[in-house]
Amino acid sequence: MNEPAEKQQAFGRLLPELSAKDLENLARYFHVALEIAGQDSADAEPPFDIPPAISTLKERSSRNLKDQS
Repeated sequence: MNEPAEKQQAFGRLLPELSAKDLENLARYFHVALEIAGQDSADAEPPFDIPPAISTLKERSSRNLKDQS
């Protein structure tokens, strides 16, 4: 199902309330979205930020006691 017309027909069966122009725009939208997702996954950077390790309550308490001394 690689042909644009076949994709529009499939969208038309799933969303019969959409017009032909709406189905064409939807197919185009998904095509662009998949291209962008493919470009993003090819980058070397991770897809999200990884926060630093959160210190435990015991570690924070020990640090506060050391600061007060």
